[in-house]
Amino acid sequence: MEIVVLLVSVVILIGLFVGLSRLTCNYEVKWSNGSDSTFISANSPILAYEKFLEENSSDESLEVIVCHRFSKTNYRYDNHLENHCSQNITTTSIKPFPCIGIADRALIAKEAISYFPYDEYEAVVDLLQGQGEKRKAIEELNLKIRVNYENFLFEAIGEEFSHSSFKEQVDEEIEKIMQLGIRGILKKYETGIKEESVEEISREIKSSGSWDDIKSRL
Repeated sequence: MEIVVLLVSVVILIGLFVGLSRLTCNYEVKWSNGSDSTFISANSPILAYEKFLEENSSDESLEVIVCHRFSKTNYRYDNHLENHCSQNITTTSIKPFPCIGIADRALIAKEAISYFPYDEYEAVVDLLQGQGEKRKAIEELNLKIRVNYENFLFEAIGEEFSHSSFKEQVDEEIEKIMQLGIRGILKKYETGIKEESVEEISREIKSSGSWDDIKSRL
């Protein structure tokens, strides 16, 4: 009888030992590039992964590899990447667009019109009738250097504002700066063409959609 009780006790102890060993395992956890390797005791690979993120920055745009220390089974996790991407988008989107003064706009316009295709305008100006056609030709040629206006604008305010979430503000600002550029070109030729204020021109562009119309004619 005593032998039976002893055997039962041994079986129970073995069961408890196996159960405990299944509950807690040792895992080697690291980023997919091999950095920050550490050993973590956990009840499952996913819990080891979560403990690893608590101790290491989840800003890393890398997968996490969890390796069972004895069986050498590897588990790969990347759930944190979704949060990482959404955090980046939120951070970029909430930054306020800077206020640009008239002096800064004029400086940007002055830099940009140095790339204006004056030779193309001079090649066709003798065929243009009236100041209206001359102005329209200058507007169309000015659109060809829009990328220069953009580049100088982003140099002034920072490349982070080239993000798509700021497209509306950027387009509006570039329209105003490009009209200052047209004013500078008109003064160069002293055409006598009526110079409207930047605000009047911007309202006219928004109501008529003339920027798209001009682009389609290039």
